[in-house]
Amino acid sequence: MKEKRDALQFQLAKARAEKKELERMPELIRDTLADYFCMPVESLRKQAWTHVRETESKDGWEVVTKHCCLGGCDMDVYTLPSERDALIFLAVLRAIGYRPPHNVACERCYAEYTKECI
Repeated sequence: MKEKRDALQFQLAKARAEKKELERMPELIRDTLADYFCMPVESLRKQAWTHVRETESKDGWEVVTKHCCLGGCDMDVYTLPSERDALIFLAVLRAIGYRPPHNVACERCYAEYTKECI
């Protein structure tokens, strides 16, 4: 019985520590975001984890946040007004812990894949 109680106390202590860490996250993210907004574009470019490119119409900047696992197609493309906005968007995604999935296929590639399998 003592072993069960000790195990439960350990789990409770662990949960409390995790809760405290989660409660601090907004402050940590706030400070990180403030740093990003003060960074020069060159520094933001160095931290970008995916490509930022000007739109074909030259009226904005695109950020690709996901790629098709079958054909490498761009997925979840966001268009922002300026390169700086696009780079800050990527920095914010990093700050909140966003990681693009690696096992997602676009509709076109998936349809082609299933057609070849049948």
